[in-house]
Amino acid sequence: MPSSYTDLQIFQRCPRSLGFTKLGYKPVAVSEAMTTGQFVHEGLRAYFAGGALDIEDAEQAMAKAKANIIQQLAQLEDRQRGLKLVSETDYAITRAYQLFNRYFNAYAGDYQDPMPEVELNHAKVICHVDLVAKFREELAVIDFKTSKSPDLRWYALSGQCDVYSYVLMEQKNPVGLIIYDIISEEGLFRYTRRPNLDRGKRLFQQIDTLDNYEVSFLLGKPQCQWDCPRCDWFHPCWLMETDEPKGAIEYLMDSGEYIKDEKEN
Repeated sequence: MPSSYTDLQIFQRCPRSLGFTKLGYKPVAVSEAMTTGQFVHEGLRAYFAGGALDIEDAEQAMAKAKANIIQQLAQLEDRQRGLKLVSETDYAITRAYQLFNRYFNAYAGDYQDPMPEVELNHAKVICHVDLVAKFREELAVIDFKTSKSPDLRWYALSGQCDVYSYVLMEQKNPVGLIIYDIISEEGLFRYTRRPNLDRGKRLFQQIDTLDNYEVSFLLGKPQCQWDCPRCDWFHPCWLMETDEPKGAIEYLMDSGEYIKDEKEN
């Protein structure tokens, strides 16, 4: 079970949620803000892919992502909720086009030799980097954010890109910069800092230990420190209904709120 920085965050919040994540289950619907961010990321991936830097590729990728979400929403049993979520998806794609165009007109030409959606495999750890490119002659790890007005202290303390930088260094690709490009309705923000390789190494080692946990353990007998009346990842809260892996999966699917992503299994 290869692990990532996201896995580490999920595990720290709720180990059994990581179990479901590893089994490939995911919500049919997510928040409008997350949907907007997904569309923007899809657009940026397509824009930078292949070096063509074609805005039409980005628009087509966002439109395809929207069509996939609409298809997923059709699986919801609650028809009224499904229609409401379709409307929210329409709003999300409109916002995503606006945010993408804002970024395209200001920052998109700043990177040389771009490599979008880079997957790094090192030891038992997998990293997915939004973009690796040269910025002013230095190799940079770029992370795209679509949050609102940012608190830059978070980007200074977050270790996600430090893990990416550490893995790239181990693979003989020394990173000189970490760049957060924040694309929000309030405006564009760019936060640049040097990688903290010591922090990246510590987090890498923490992530690597997650491989020692079996899915059956993560979905197994209840642990009092894990159980809570509300889980940010799975609604309705299957933790309050069953503690058996098979029963939990059946409950999850019977709710009509989740789908199985076979590609992740």
